Order: sequence, then C-alpha cells, then structure tokens
Amino acid sequence: MPLEAILGSRTMSGLLANPRRVGPPGLAGGRVRVWNETLEVVATALTGSTYHMARLPSNARILAASRISFDDMSADTTPKINLGVFNPTGLSGITDDSACIHDGLILSTATRNTNFIKTLDFEGKRLFEFTTANSATDPQQLLDIKASLTDAVASLGGTISIEIHYTLD
Repeated sequence: MPLEAILGSRTMSGLLANPRRVGPPGLAGGRVRVWNETLEVVATALTGSTYHMARLPSNARILAASRISFDDMSADTTPKINLGVFNPTGLSGITDDSACIHDGLILSTATRNTNFIKTLDFEGKRLFEFTTANSATDPQQLLDIKASLTDAVASLGGTISIEIHYTLD
C-alpha cells in the first residue's frame, strides 16, 4: 500500500502553492450560518405535495453538516421525498430542479440526522450550482428549497425537519 501525502483541492493546494492563494471565504474561514425549519405532513398527503423548506441566497455554499430528519409516515406504502431548488415566484434566474439536492428519501422508516445533500461532490457548492443546468453564472437572487412527495401517499403523516449549514462568499 503506498504512502500518500495529498492536499485538499479546494483550499489547501492554493495555500501551499507559490505564490500562496487564499481560498474564497465561503470555503476557507467563512462564517457559518444555519437555517432550521420543521413542518408537518398531514396523513393522506398525496404524491405531488410540496413543502417549502427554505429561501436562501443563490451564492449560499451548502455544507456537509446539513441534515434532514423525518418520522415514519406510512404503515402500508413507501412514500419518498425529493429535495430541490426553485426560483421564487416572479424570478427566473435558474432552471427549477425538483430533485437536485437529494432524491428518493424513503419516509416509511423514521430517520434522524441523515445527509441533506445526496452527492458528496456537491458539498460546498453554491446553491445555484445544484441545478441540472448547473449554471456557471450566479443569478444573484434568493432561491427556494422545497421537498416534494413522490411515489406514494403518506398514510400516517409526520414531521420533517431540516438544518442547513451554509456560508456566503
């Protein structure tokens, strides 16, 4: 097995380069902010129901510490939710994407503090970079994070709670 000495690619490689480059404040030494939200899903909520969870600046870097928790919401089906990013009403800075943060979270088993972001390579990305179109340009607006019920009825109902940790550039 080889002995490795690897630098982190987002911040450390720049700090140890010659000349030294400091990473952007959102990645290195940024001030962490937290968004908390809790909501109740009613029993018999139908597929297609949406739940507005947050409204954050488009340049918010979503951190790996972000978590989601939810109750067991079904006795006889397998309801799932997706987490996506949307334009607020009247704005069009991104292409709405209903499952770009996470998809297929199964609500038939109570889960505490699971990953809010599904894909490791999206941790630390700015919110507008999550969308399928993966815009290279920050629309410099607020964006909505919503959960969407998919695949079945939530026959028991229950609580969904999120804790989003983020920094701003």
